Amino acid sequence: KSENLTDNISFNLTTLNNTTFAIKDKKEADALNQSVAEFRRVVQACDSYKGTLQEKIKYIKKAIMQKGEAMKWLNEVQQIEMQLIVLDEQFNGDRSMAKREFETLPGLNGMVDGIVYGMWSTLQPATTTWKETYDRANEVFRPMYNSLKNLESRVKELEKNLETVKAPYTPGRELPAWNIK
Repeated sequence: KSENLTDNISFNLTTLNNTTFAIKDKKEADALNQSVAEFRRVVQACDSYKGTLQEKIKYIKKAIMQKGEAMKWLNEVQQIEMQLIVLDEQFNGDRSMAKREFETLPGLNGMVDGIVYGMWSTLQPATTTWKETYDRANEVFRPMYNSLKNLESRVKELEKNLETVKAPYTPGRELPAWNIK
């Protein structure tokens, strides 16, 4: 007899309650897990967005080079590039040193992933170390987030300025204004 392996089968999951140390407040543990999961989602999204800004800046720089009157914004682009490099190191650690097999700090992503892998691979209650690391990660992230928001607005301003001098299109920039005749 052949059995169809794609049929839907209902089942219930039950926690085995086989922890060595009983979790005193499961709701508190679940709330911390959810907080860490949401924080990780936001941190990873911001790191990806930083990468998007880095990519945009490459194209903006090329557009400036092609439009002589836009050269006045080249210094601003270089400042943004440098701040994005600093943010990249804050998010991901010093990858250049790590490639050369030097010990480096993990960066915010590594800090958050350490919490996640620790908490999600055990049935034990969250340790004080994980909680303290989570609090420290939030403190570290706050200025990084504000810096990223500032860079976002500066890049948008650059894009508007490029449009005013009719510089070549750059990816992610708004649709150029056009009066249909």
